[in-house]
Amino acid sequence: MMTFKTAVILTFSTLPPLTDEKLEAFKFVPCAKQEPSCAGFIEPYGFDTLVGETPDGKIAVICLQVEEKILPAAVVNHAVTQRVANILHTEDRRPGRKERQDIKDEVTFELLPRAFSKYRRTHAIIDYNNHLIIVAGGFSRADEVTTMLREALGSLPATLINTMLPPATVMTDWLSKDLPAGVTVGDYCKLEDRVDDAILISRHDDPKGQLISKHIDAGRQVVELALFLDPLSFVLTSSLALKAINFTDLAIDDALEGIEDKHQEAQASLLLYADTFSSAIKTLTTEFGGYQQPELKLQDNSVDR
Repeated sequence: MMTFKTAVILTFSTLPPLTDEKLEAFKFVPCAKQEPSCAGFIEPYGFDTLVGETPDGKIAVICLQVEEKILPAAVVNHAVTQRVANILHTEDRRPGRKERQDIKDEVTFELLPRAFSKYRRTHAIIDYNNHLIIVAGGFSRADEVTTMLREALGSLPATLINTMLPPATVMTDWLSKDLPAGVTVGDYCKLEDRVDDAILISRHDDPKGQLISKHIDAGRQVVELALFLDPLSFVLTSSLALKAINFTDLAIDDALEGIEDKHQEAQASLLLYADTFSSAIKTLTTEFGGYQQPELKLQDNSVDR
């Protein structure tokens, strides 16, 4: 079952057709012997196609796999030092900076075929009805996925979600005023001083208690806050990324009840993740004054999917 421990959210107006044929040219192929890294799409967990979809085609999932060769700097530097020492011994001269760099490049090229590989996979959910792309991971992972998607599709008119009201201002108000309906705060928050950028992290304290209230009165703003929107708990950041994501056991059990195979499990988890994330994002963006992205002019494309 795919997991989302952190997530970055993007929104789009319309999306070019996302098909296996489009992704096939960018399918993952292992690194060549001297290639330090490579990336490509693979079949998401539980699906036998590069684009996994719910039966109605309204929600899709893709998976980008990245391979990186592990070549420790100490190993390279040791080999370079040996070659420099050999030149000094045999030619009675010390190589200059440019020659040392050339030697380092040669050593790296020679060692890459023997290097171990490290793999990482990044899932991304595309919710056509709600115009959302939900990427599992941080901003660098989101950039990897969208860059590869843009190459595969030819264009990708998507952007990180942005809201009319600053999330830090709204989250700070939540702790000094009332919380919105259906939203509960957890026992973690991170505050930042607006003058000197000093950071204060509070764990296991009541964010609505006197201690945090004093810091807010002193001018600090909430930049991360633990929240619970049933059945989802997470830490929301001021950049609208989600961290420490967890689903309730009851939600997972209900979603997987009666599941008989891996494909059904993948379909059920995709639907659970997409519906829950989209609902939470809708609640949050509403509280933050809606999207500040008029250039997207979101269109209803639910009919043609």
